[in-house]
Amino acid sequence: MLITYGNALDCAISRFAISNTENKSYKCCVANALKNNMIGLFYGMIKVIGIGNRLMMDDGIAIAILENLKINLESMGIEVLIGETDFQFCFHLLKEDDFVIILDAAYSGAAAGSVHLYKLQEAITAYGSTNTQHDMSVFDLMQLYSKPLKGYLIGIEIAEAEFGYELSEALKVKFNGICIEVERIICEIVKGV
Repeated sequence: MLITYGNALDCAISRFAISNTENKSYKCCVANALKNNMIGLFYGMIKVIGIGNRLMMDDGIAIAILENLKINLESMGIEVLIGETDFQFCFHLLKEDDFVIILDAAYSGAAAGSVHLYKLQEAITAYGSTNTQHDMSVFDLMQLYSKPLKGYLIGIEIAEAEFGYELSEALKVKFNGICIEVERIICEIVKGV
């Protein structure tokens, strides 16, 4: 892959966005937009995947977060995939040289709304101790197809996973803070790639 004029334009747009935004996390990430395009030279794309079930209250937290952050993440050159309960669809869009960040609901007994970060290969190895709602389908596919994917799993601690269209009150109250924390983590990951 060659660096194209479009990438230089992205950099100019990024500089404009940096000077015209108040969100420090967003400034950090937008400043790395050119770097993300350069990452494509070595890795493929950076892809963030949200999985979960919107009909099971907090189980849809990853989807709600990515919908909230989608514009910011895409402006950084990160592809956002909303997988919902069909992770298989997203999985087949991944290439071996992509850098993948998976967001999912988690339950480990920690405080609702807390955010956990795992290296993807460690999560696959631990298989089950990450306590994500969907780790069976995610990790089974990774093991079955032996894709050596590089990346991270971000688990968001849930309060309730019962039938319902909305997040629990515990997560609604913390939603903005969770979004800021997830965006900060993604920025740190991208800076380190």
